[in-house]
Amino acid sequence: PVAEEAAAAAPSGEGGGGGAAPTAKKVSFQLSEEILKIALKQNQRLEKKLKITNDGDKSLAMSITNPLSKILTIYPLTFTLASREEKDIILTFNHEMDALPNVYFGQIEITGTTEEEYLKKSLTAAIEIESVEVAFDVSLDLAKKEFLPGEELKATITLFNLKEIYPLDVTVVYMILNSDNERIYESEETITLQERVSFSKAIPLAETRPDGQYLLVVKVPYGETLATASEIF
Repeated sequence: PVAEEAAAAAPSGEGGGGGAAPTAKKVSFQLSEEILKIALKQNQRLEKKLKITNDGDKSLAMSITNPLSKILTIYPLTFTLASREEKDIILTFNHEMDALPNVYFGQIEITGTTEEEYLKKSLTAAIEIESVEVAFDVSLDLAKKEFLPGEELKATITLFNLKEIYPLDVTVVYMILNSDNERIYESEETITLQERVSFSKAIPLAETRPDGQYLLVVKVPYGETLATASEIF
């Protein structure tokens, strides 16, 4: 019966011709990177290239939306990519070398448009700007990269005392940013630090938190200095 059904379903040679239907042209482009994580001092500048490749069959009018323009410049923001063409986009972080020490997080939207349709992709960027001088070195390790709403976000924090003053009471600030660079969580605690300390931190995640990319930030301010660490999850 299977053979009979297959034979019945096979197209007949009768009917006077026909042929394969034309393949629809596709809209597609690729990014050389989808996540950027940058750490700089306040007096440092970094230039990086992002390659965009049109691997589709149609010419695309490309446009880039940059929500981090205070800390990041992108050139060019608009251009055209012919089919199978590629282009290097220049991203310059802390162009003026005077950014306010902080952690910046957002999604750069890249859109390719034809007359009939468009395709949008996101480049996630996390940018840490530390003060020129820091009193501490801080590192952050997440237990895993994916969490469910209502779960606890678990991380290991390590602090190194560069002041060589023992003991020293320091304030550690914890923040979670969403992809719009909005602060959705913040807390702080005081730790008595010798030369080095490593400890676990658990942060409850709201059960109503929507899916998406977030950034856990650890900041250690001391006087006019700021040390930072961050991880995307």
